[in-house]
Amino acid sequence: MWDRRKLLYRGLEPAAAPREAVDRLIARGIHLYPEGPYRVTRTRIRRPDPETGHAPPPESEEITVAGPPVTIDTATIVFRKQREVGGRHLFALSYEQTLNHLAPDRRVEAGSLIVAERTGRGWFASAGCGLPTGRRPDMTEPFVSVAAGWNRELGYRAAMQVHPGTANITAVRLRFAVGATAEADTEGDLALFLVDHPTGVTDPDRAYTPDAVELLSGLDVIATQKPRQRPSGR
Repeated sequence: MWDRRKLLYRGLEPAAAPREAVDRLIARGIHLYPEGPYRVTRTRIRRPDPETGHAPPPESEEITVAGPPVTIDTATIVFRKQREVGGRHLFALSYEQTLNHLAPDRRVEAGSLIVAERTGRGWFASAGCGLPTGRRPDMTEPFVSVAAGWNRELGYRAAMQVHPGTANITAVRLRFAVGATAEADTEGDLALFLVDHPTGVTDPDRAYTPDAVELLSGLDVIATQKPRQRPSGR
């Protein structure tokens, strides 16, 4: 197990507890990027003229990024939710970051789902996927927005922002093609998942995602959707 995870945990020292492992990941940098400086092309999309409705052509320029393409403001990190799944711990973090290669003077809302697990050397943490961000849509029907990732070491992991609309959503359930299911609570309007390869999936190098996402109110399924689509009510 350890050999496969060396790349995930490079530059990290083992920790005595899951939260300490996350703190060490933040101190190292949640994401590792190539060392700069390097040159990139930045394209500026210009707004349409209010009188004509036509937008000027976009402007492109080459810039030099001296450091990483993304900088996270660690002072803005908020631990939004934690969940334990099969001995591993999920942490949902929101924060502000700067996209140095796109808008070096502006910070944007972002987030990460962090996975902490115990190895023979202690606890280590790595970035599992992003966190859904952005303004809540003005909708009455319930649905979830999804950020997800997969690799052979950690399996399928996802952070789902629950938009309940006028419903009382108490849980989110994933259904996989092989018949496996996974369920998570919706406390804080977030559902966090970490799913190992379901029984029947024989190729560990083949990515898999759920076929359907079900939104539950108690024991009742009140909406279903594909992981990347809006729901259909039931």
